[in-house]
Amino acid sequence: MAHSDVDDLDFCDAEESDDAFSFCEVPAPLRYKVMKLRLESRLLKLPREIRNQIYHHALVEPPCYLKLHDPLCSWNPNPEDLDARLPHSILMPHDSMIQELDRPSACPCKCPRRTALNLRRACRQIYIESTPIFYENNVFCFDKPEDLSRWIRFLPPKHRSLIRHICALRDTSRGEVAPYRDIHLLTGLRTLDIDFYLSPDDFGPTRDDARANLNQLPHLRRVRIIKPFSHNFRQRQLADPAAPHLGALYYAKIPVWEVHTVDKPSDPDWLTKEHERMQSVRADPTTSTARSEHFLRAHNLRRPTDPYEWHRPIRVPLKNRDDFEELLCFNVPLAPAVEERLERRERRAAIKTDLMWSARLRDEYAAEARAEKRAERAGRMEEMEEKRERERKEEVVRLQPHKKWHAEMRSRKAGIAKGKGRAARLQMEDEVEWAREDWDACAREDWS
Repeated sequence: MAHSDVDDLDFCDAEESDDAFSFCEVPAPLRYKVMKLRLESRLLKLPREIRNQIYHHALVEPPCYLKLHDPLCSWNPNPEDLDARLPHSILMPHDSMIQELDRPSACPCKCPRRTALNLRRACRQIYIESTPIFYENNVFCFDKPEDLSRWIRFLPPKHRSLIRHICALRDTSRGEVAPYRDIHLLTGLRTLDIDFYLSPDDFGPTRDDARANLNQLPHLRRVRIIKPFSHNFRQRQLADPAAPHLGALYYAKIPVWEVHTVDKPSDPDWLTKEHERMQSVRADPTTSTARSEHFLRAHNLRRPTDPYEWHRPIRVPLKNRDDFEELLCFNVPLAPAVEERLERRERRAAIKTDLMWSARLRDEYAAEARAEKRAERAGRMEEMEEKRERERKEEVVRLQPHKKWHAEMRSRKAGIAKGKGRAARLQMEDEVEWAREDWDACAREDWS
């Protein structure tokens, strides 16, 4: 019979209610370590404000057209592209007749995907707390209207009102009917980016439905219409192993024209008028340049410049459009080396600004110190002057009795001198009188 730990115990005195392992303590094996099970999350022990900041840093990401490709991504520009004059590497095939390259159904890379969504699946409390931060602060971008409609329908109704920013572009070659028909379900929407090739029927099967859907967006503040605009700058012949027939490559610049930046448009037919204006612009290609310049002047926008003159090029992926031979570049970022150069330039500008501010503060501190020294010196001079004046007054007060005595003595001396002079004059007058009398007496004696 097999041996067990219970067979080594003596049950001769055991009662029915006693447990077999209550008679002795069985020590745990030395190779095992007993640890407490932590049932509380350290994250949930933090204050709510700190948790909100953590959710914001983890879940709020820049739009997909502002992200960089991974170094190993096939869409990441090669080092040879960085030697070109243009500061970015948005390349497009010139041959627009290749249908396989038109509007791929999915992006070939996974770089734009969000990286921290698993945090929201950790527990129910984190999911509830992070939901408003995730939906209110992110920009959700779609390049196919069916994806937008499917995503809106999939969202719970309480989450739809949290959406603030949508960027939805459509493909006119697919021929969708009312691609933005479900946009009215996002009642909290504030900014909307749509394609240049819009139609009044895009927001509903009829114009009345479109107007009704747009009127259901009370918080809509800005509608941007994105128009693709290309500059054909030839780079050089690059051999692509995947597509050897594509030799000529071009750069493309895509400016974004902000058409509506007012509050909710007061004119209910603003969408129809905008569509008619765009149709007139596309109808006459010979005057497109003049119309574009007029549009820029009317909206106080800068004239489109060459890509190498941009302060910060638009980082968008390239998708070829075969209608009107125009390009829709959206969601292709800068090369990492170019991004590093731009960051270094920004850091140098920031350091220069900091040095200028430091020098200005240093000069201000030096001027304040000099002013304080001058004020201190002037204060000391005033104190010395006041001290001298006080000593002079004290000396005058102290010498006042002596001055009176001297004045009396002077007056006495003056009186004595005056008396002596008067006495001398009287004596002289007496002597003159005596001499005259003697003369008269002598004269009388002679005549006698």
